[in-house]
Amino acid sequence: IYRTGSDVFQTEELSTLNQILKARFDPANVHNSNFLRALQDIVYMTMLGQGSAALTQVADAPGIGAFTMGMGNIIKSAYQTTKIGLTKGGKQVVDTETDLGIQDAVYEITSNAADNNKNRAGKFIRGAASKSMELAQFKRIDKVGKRLVSNAALLKGMADLKTPQGMKNFYNKYSGAFGDEWVTEVMGDLARMEALPLNRRHEGMTFGILEYTMMELADAQPITKGQSSLWRMKHPRASLPLALMSYSLKVLDIARVEIFQQMAKGNHREAAKQATRFAIQIGGSAAAMGTVKDWLMGRDVSMDETLERWAW
Repeated sequence: IYRTGSDVFQTEELSTLNQILKARFDPANVHNSNFLRALQDIVYMTMLGQGSAALTQVADAPGIGAFTMGMGNIIKSAYQTTKIGLTKGGKQVVDTETDLGIQDAVYEITSNAADNNKNRAGKFIRGAASKSMELAQFKRIDKVGKRLVSNAALLKGMADLKTPQGMKNFYNKYSGAFGDEWVTEVMGDLARMEALPLNRRHEGMTFGILEYTMMELADAQPITKGQSSLWRMKHPRASLPLALMSYSLKVLDIARVEIFQQMAKGNHREAAKQATRFAIQIGGSAAAMGTVKDWLMGRDVSMDETLERWAW
């Protein structure tokens, strides 16, 4: 719950917080059906263990990342991460797998894997699903995408601190939830990191910056269970019919926050601006990659069909 002003929680806020914590941590909200968990892993294996899923990831990370972090920051991030990767002994500023502990594309895969560890058959199916995603290069491309967005988040934070309005936006976004001390500390850490040469920026990494990066990445991708809806957390058996919808629901949530909430506040110009960016960056990248996949599969490709896909 993001709060501003009073430090005293209101009754309605406490009730909402209580529901969220119960849904998130109550053992009753973890389904115990080995059969359903195995079916869920089979879905992951058949849907993500193929090349087309990896190609989809190629479009999703830059498209959603450009909308949430800014196109300029995504381009700079791609250049910098590539430059570091080509440098002998170069170390990435943020490695999502080792620094943030993110092992899978979305939280639902990680959650299902943890549950399956208790069952021998589940372990086998989970292993097969993991191997299929690895062979299809899905895991590698997803890791690259997360690194791209994470480093773009750092660049975005550094850029925000260069202007009074950017500093105000940064402060307002996080102070209500984490307090003045945390925000001030992270702002200072980011400024010190930016002052370092690119090949030494990893030396400026702090726990506060990792927390900030994790939250910014969570704005762009469904990486934690807490990003799931309250209804879905309360009904874990719905995980199977809703499997692999986490990304789509996340995109809808981004539209809700950035477009529809702005409309509700009466900021129609800002809502129109964000809607245009949404259509170009997220819709455009998805449509373009859909056309590439059709071409690779030998299907007929036309500009009309690409534009129609973009419109939908």
